[in-house]
Amino acid sequence: MKGKLGLVLHLAALVIAAVCAYLVFSAGKEKAEKGKVILDVEPDQLTRLAFDTGKKQVVAEARKGGGFTMTVTEQIHKPAPMEKKEKDAKEAPPKTPKGTAHPAAKMITETTVNAYRASEEFEKTLARLLPLRAERDLGKVDNQKLSQFGMVEAGRTLIVEAQSQKVTYLIGAQTYGGATTYVQEQPEGPVYLISSTLIRSLDVRGTRYLERRLVGVDKKDVERVAVGTLTASREFTQQKREKRRNVWVPVDSPDVTNDLFTNWVERAFHLGATEYLDQDPVPPPKPEFKLLYFRGNKKLDELQVASAEAEAGKRDFFARSGFTGGWVKLRRQDAEAVVNDLANVLEQ
Repeated sequence: MKGKLGLVLHLAALVIAAVCAYLVFSAGKEKAEKGKVILDVEPDQLTRLAFDTGKKQVVAEARKGGGFTMTVTEQIHKPAPMEKKEKDAKEAPPKTPKGTAHPAAKMITETTVNAYRASEEFEKTLARLLPLRAERDLGKVDNQKLSQFGMVEAGRTLIVEAQSQKVTYLIGAQTYGGATTYVQEQPEGPVYLISSTLIRSLDVRGTRYLERRLVGVDKKDVERVAVGTLTASREFTQQKREKRRNVWVPVDSPDVTNDLFTNWVERAFHLGATEYLDQDPVPPPKPEFKLLYFRGNKKLDELQVASAEAEAGKRDFFARSGFTGGWVKLRRQDAEAVVNDLANVLEQ
């Protein structure tokens, strides 16, 4: 009897634990969606988003075919380059009388612009940002309140454009603790409290959201690749092998298994961009190879890889595809290894 009672109590405890877990999960889900929707725009409806701090502008614009182009413009205050006389003086500085301050270094403001395809991380950020929700709706407030909320001297704005809709928000101060931030819909609209995390996710520097991938297809979805140079070409198909990773084998010799082929294709998939170029390299780079990606007879994308002479006898490597939309600079070490092994891959 005691054994049955213990079993019943144990089962009851499991049921209670399951119910509690469900309630906690449901509460968390509701909390994530809590708040008043103040801008009912989905990420796939967005055409342009602009965040401006005065010294920094972060602009995301929808690309034809999907994704976003991110442009980050920053004004950086830094020491001015020293002239030759200043360099000489620094190398042999005159003795400064005790108590005399050294002259302050000259400062300049430099504007930097980084434009690139935005990564999937940015799209996840948009999914958290839109539809835009307010944790509190404070309605319209008087000038005294606007001053208290940091709106009078606010130097930040957020502009959201979706199809024919365009909404501008003035971004004010954070609340105590920094969890939320005051924003006011323009012109002279209501004031809301929104999550500060959302604002910080847009206040980024340089290449924070730079897309490193060269093609927008997953390796598992590619059935065949064709690699070619000006003088040779070869095709490889992906085979699924039990108890080991997938392998890439020559289409003309599917029974041949050679780690060289698999390793080369894998490394080609892992090539990554370090910089998006705003114009084509000059002089034009030397073509190294093309790589075409297929699923069945459908071409998914085409990647071109090229190189150019660089300093100290080294080479810079570049690539472009339908996904990148233009030339990007590659990680030198990775690209060099892929190019150097290409001859063996085509000949064996």
